[in-house]
Amino acid sequence: MPDDGVERWITARGKVLSDSSGNPTRLLGVVIDITEQKEREQELKQYERIVETAPDPIYVLDETGDFTLVNEALAAAVGCSKEELIGTSIGDQLESADAEESLQRIMALSDEESDSPPLDLTLSTPDGTRDYEVNIALSGDDQRGDAPRTVGVARDVTDIKEHKRRLSVMDRVLRHNIRNKLNIILAHSNFLTEYPDQDIQNRAETILEAGESLESLSESARRFKASTHPNQSSIRTTNVADCVTHVVDEAQRQFPHATIRVHQEAEVWAEVHEAFELALTELVENAIRHSDRSAPTVEITVEKHESTVSVQVSDDGPGLTDMEQNVVLEGEETALEHGSGLGLWLVRWTIANSGGTIDVRNNDPTGTVVEARVPRDSS
Repeated sequence: MPDDGVERWITARGKVLSDSSGNPTRLLGVVIDITEQKEREQELKQYERIVETAPDPIYVLDETGDFTLVNEALAAAVGCSKEELIGTSIGDQLESADAEESLQRIMALSDEESDSPPLDLTLSTPDGTRDYEVNIALSGDDQRGDAPRTVGVARDVTDIKEHKRRLSVMDRVLRHNIRNKLNIILAHSNFLTEYPDQDIQNRAETILEAGESLESLSESARRFKASTHPNQSSIRTTNVADCVTHVVDEAQRQFPHATIRVHQEAEVWAEVHEAFELALTELVENAIRHSDRSAPTVEITVEKHESTVSVQVSDDGPGLTDMEQNVVLEGEETALEHGSGLGLWLVRWTIANSGGTIDVRNNDPTGTVVEARVPRDSS
């Protein structure tokens, strides 16, 4: 046991030294601390278990593109044993175009283009053709002269792609039909608001108001479609000050009766989702549309912090309901209460997709302050 009290692995070797008559006189021994080696072996065994039990196909290729390691998930995907796969070429499992794309991507990695996006590959399996998204990286120690190897982790995205395709078709059909039917409803109800009978006018105005609300909801869904996708590739280095300026200019044209005050520097750079400006638009328009004042006031304050950028949208309206605050803060609706619009949901999603946080508090003396904090540009 060493002085530090930590148990360690050692290996010992010894040799008996004898005199000229062959009688043993001394024992010469060497003790080597192999703790790090043993810890490394244990780590490798853990990694091996992780790879073997992973549900996603994992493989390693040598410099010629032949499999040197595969897990059970990959073997099951292609319908053969691991032993049968080892030593065969990955090109045998792919279409020629996919094989060529894989080769080009591996060559790009060897040229130190480390930020390579995932590969989209099609694989023939016992269950039919499946689509995979594959993340690849190079492995090997150049200093030791190791030959470069390619490590790949594949994910079956067939069902996800089909789901997206169906949603896209449904989205286009619904938006087209809703828009056409709403145009009919709005046109006829608008005509009936001028009917001589007061009762018919009142009913027509109710229909018109409901139709316009549905039209606004449909437009919100269209505008904020991108915010529902938490995709890292949708993150942009953006001057938040420019976003605020664009939002305020448009809001002032649309709502000339409102007062909008802005407190910000000329340049405030942050890492935000591409729908960030639309989210700000929703916050400002929501504050004005739902105000109980004839001349509402909205203040936008942008501040830089050590690692974040804060954007505060303050109003003097009636404030958010408990249900609306739950949407923003918790992303929840109760079983008995449901928000009538998508705006607050989409603001929450956009800020979350930006890697930020959002907070809601009461304004003084009345109204609401919604504060979004997003990552500050680190470059």
